[in-house]
Amino acid sequence: MIQGRPTPSKTMFTIIWFAMLVACIIYHFVGNMISPHYDVTTDPPIVMQNYLTILAIISFIVGAYFLWGRTAPINNEKPNDYILRAQTSFLTGIASFEAIAIFGLTLRLVGPTDVHIWFIAAAFVLLLIAGTRIRPIFSYYNNLKDMEDTASIELWE
Repeated sequence: MIQGRPTPSKTMFTIIWFAMLVACIIYHFVGNMISPHYDVTTDPPIVMQNYLTILAIISFIVGAYFLWGRTAPINNEKPNDYILRAQTSFLTGIASFEAIAIFGLTLRLVGPTDVHIWFIAAAFVLLLIAGTRIRPIFSYYNNLKDMEDTASIELWE
């Protein structure tokens, strides 16, 4: 392990995940309070909605790749290397899902569209699903540490 670098903890993962989950709810309320009130006959910014939809799909793909593809264990990987890689992948994945909520907030601030709620709801659900990755990450990490400890004991016997 690198000196001076603390090992990530399950509590830290959970706190960051929960903060991003709550941020989705805050985005919805802030967007509704700050956004200008438009006449219902005004056209929504369709071009921006299309661009942000494409960006949301890309963010979903990136987030899914990092959360489910990059947190998987690699053969013969040391526990500390695994947990640092898993931490980076987990945070990148949930940040990609959080971006979807920010796209929804942006849509709410620029126009009278109700599409924003789907962006925020999708990000909220994706973050809920992402939270289920915390336990397997640390379960595997603890198994790696146990195997490493067992192997070092056997070498000394």
